[in-house]
Amino acid sequence: MKKIGFILLSCLLAASCGKKIDKSSSSPNGEGDRDGRDTDVSGNLQRFIDRQNHDCLDELHCNESVAKLVVVERQNVRYCTATLIGKDMLLTSSSCLPKTLRVPGLNCSANIFAIFPKTTFHKKQVARCAQVVSSDTNEETDPALWNSDYAFIKLNTRLNRRVLKVSRNGLKEDTPYRSYKVDFENDYDASQKLSYCFPVYDTYANPFSTQKFSPLVTVRECENISGNSGAPVIDFSGDIVGVFSGNLDKGVDTFITNTNLLIEPMAPIHHVANTACMKTPKMFNTSGLNKECRKGISTALLDKYREQLLNSKKIHAKNMNDIKDELETPERYFKWKINFLKDAKGKSYEPHFDKPKCFFDINSWIDEFKRVGRIRSWGTVEIDVPNFKLETKLDRRLKAISFVADKGSKKYFVSFNPRYAFFQRNTVVQINSVFDGRQMNQRFENVTDKCSNLWE
Repeated sequence: MKKIGFILLSCLLAASCGKKIDKSSSSPNGEGDRDGRDTDVSGNLQRFIDRQNHDCLDELHCNESVAKLVVVERQNVRYCTATLIGKDMLLTSSSCLPKTLRVPGLNCSANIFAIFPKTTFHKKQVARCAQVVSSDTNEETDPALWNSDYAFIKLNTRLNRRVLKVSRNGLKEDTPYRSYKVDFENDYDASQKLSYCFPVYDTYANPFSTQKFSPLVTVRECENISGNSGAPVIDFSGDIVGVFSGNLDKGVDTFITNTNLLIEPMAPIHHVANTACMKTPKMFNTSGLNKECRKGISTALLDKYREQLLNSKKIHAKNMNDIKDELETPERYFKWKINFLKDAKGKSYEPHFDKPKCFFDINSWIDEFKRVGRIRSWGTVEIDVPNFKLETKLDRRLKAISFVADKGSKKYFVSFNPRYAFFQRNTVVQINSVFDGRQMNQRFENVTDKCSNLWE
């Protein structure tokens, strides 16, 4: 928010000296002032609004339906973006509005002003708000907990500008969508810019964002800076499919940075409210919406899903198979079964020799255990193999990925009965090793040569 010093110096502010509307008064259709706020605009405030600029840096990529929104509440002002979806109706994000203005039926004529850009066919236009038709409240600070983020604002005049259609088609992952955003520059100047957003699902930023009909969708690449809140996200048919909502939660940003989860610099990540799930002021029956729009969202579920994302073994499936192929290929003594054990902190997996599947190609190594022509009844070999650690990391999109850390080599001390193995094709095997700083001792009975010629 920006302080308007000159407004504070004047008793002509709408909040202090303007004409009062009786709290009980309202029009038959619900219009009117519900909290007795002023509806007159002071001279200083009017001059402040008159000086507001909304420029198009590139007129070829300037949308005449997109407005710079100036929101004044008491002595504070904030800037957002809004879109004309009716001749006198704006759509923006509820998070653009201060809580005191998120009141259905609220008279907002001295609080919200829409500045439309000058284009080839239109002069600059300023329209005042007549009424906040409806707005979400969204008390939670993490946008991942929101299932809607819309505000509908009725203007005090009908505009002869193109009206954008609202789409119910949802957002497809990794598909480019256009966004016309009004970037804040200073207290008076702002410029409209075109950027491209790419939806991304199943991220740590918002694990509720899983498909094209999720209520809030995580997007990457298009930054969400001051003035962008409420900007439209538009498909290539020119229809609105989403509205710029909240940025990545600061607590989440701090956590992933401090825990060294990122494997590369993070892309710009924020949330878009999906118009496929948007409940318009006239929509009271939501049964027609996709069931994904009505999914349960809670803090407990959010914590659970984020934890599951960081601890899912499925993420490592491919790397585990690759490591198994390498370590289970028999070279000498035994063909091993590889298992993956989780460390004490539950943050990583490490391959570990499990029960030997069989002793392998015994004729190629049995001479090592002969003494004066006799095969020893007990022997120990040291097996040195590559050691890997599988860790869950986040890529630039905040999607969980499997990262293989090379930890050098790992030693196993394997004891068995070479004589029994050679003559009876059967032996007991004992394995001594270290995992996660702990000594491990394993004993396996009845290890044979039955898989010696079968490379599974």
